[in-house]
Amino acid sequence: SATGQFTSIDPQASAVANAYATTYHYALSRPGVLVDPAGLSAIDLMRQLGPRTRSVCGAVGYQPCLRAALWTFTARRAARARFPGPGDTPSRDAYRHCIWCGGLTVLVGPKAARAFGEAHEVDVPGSQRSRQIDRYNNRVGIAYGLLVRGGRTFSAPLTQVAELCGAALSAGILRKDTFG
Repeated sequence: SATGQFTSIDPQASAVANAYATTYHYALSRPGVLVDPAGLSAIDLMRQLGPRTRSVCGAVGYQPCLRAALWTFTARRAARARFPGPGDTPSRDAYRHCIWCGGLTVLVGPKAARAFGEAHEVDVPGSQRSRQIDRYNNRVGIAYGLLVRGGRTFSAPLTQVAELCGAALSAGILRKDTFG
């Protein structure tokens, strides 16, 4: 919250055997540093990020960085739900990049979304071809995020971004890599 106090408690708090555990046990009592996006275990987001992405976080601040990191997990889960199965597929990858950057645009703005997208492409290994395709799909997502963000009439802007990216994939607007 604006006061720096955390407003949600661990829903599993009553199941914690340790009588001295806090209601912020989900983040090992360090919710300002650790998060638990999947509800399974606390992670230190900054250690999960590559050096270029950490640099973007330093430029945009902790709260936008936290929003971006949490949206990364959400976008990954949404892509897996839409395209189930093992491994990464070209359709899942294209959709994930689109909704990731579109959602970032809604959550932290287009400038930060572009910076996070570019940092990701530098930090994560891949071929030049894959990076070009990912950058294109990131740009499409940012355009959809701007459309949704500018409308201010959508009740669920992140859902709207996901729907637009799904339609773009079906229409052949998003580019798919063959990973080979």
